[in-house]
Amino acid sequence: AYLKPDPKRLQEDETFRHKSTELTAYTAFYALSEVGNVDPIGRLNAGRIEDGAINVEIKNGPALHVIKEKGRLTTAKGKHVNAKAFMFFDNLETAGGILTGTLDSYAAIGSGQLAFRGRIPMIDNLNKLLSQVSAYLA
Repeated sequence: AYLKPDPKRLQEDETFRHKSTELTAYTAFYALSEVGNVDPIGRLNAGRIEDGAINVEIKNGPALHVIKEKGRLTTAKGKHVNAKAFMFFDNLETAGGILTGTLDSYAAIGSGQLAFRGRIPMIDNLNKLLSQVSAYLA
């Protein structure tokens, strides 16, 4: 019910919408590591990410991090204390829109809803992996 929610309930129930978006974010970023470790194209994109951690933060929402170490990706909850790159969503609605494809990520960057800092090439290749995740979760 949360990962393929009823559109009407998403509009009417804010608590449900936030929980659905939070679970979608966790699912997408945990799946990202699996795609990067197993999928042939995913391995190519993951191979372009330098070793280190990438923090993904949603303002007033969850935070998680993706670590590249010894050719493998892992995802964990919370912020990594020594992250090299950072992805910031201004709220759960922005994160949900980008993860479900209803909000254009470039428009979100231009409007300040989505921001990056640190080692941008790490974020660029992370985003390439994230775009592959939707094919597996559809």
